[in-house]
Amino acid sequence: MTEQHDEFHTCPACNQRTRHRVSRDRKLAPVLWCQRCFHVHMEAPPPPLVEPARQVA
Repeated sequence: MTEQHDEFHTCPACNQRTRHRVSRDRKLAPVLWCQRCFHVHMEAPPPPLVEPARQVA
């Protein structure tokens, strides 16, 4: 079953901070559905963690 709940996010379509229906059970990225203009978009994934380069002696 799909886990969904509401959160506030800025919608790229209507450019306003609105209530979004959020589904985080997706494998690639969570899906956000704007409850004002009904635009569907994917949440940006968190930036990957980069390990510092190792120095070879």
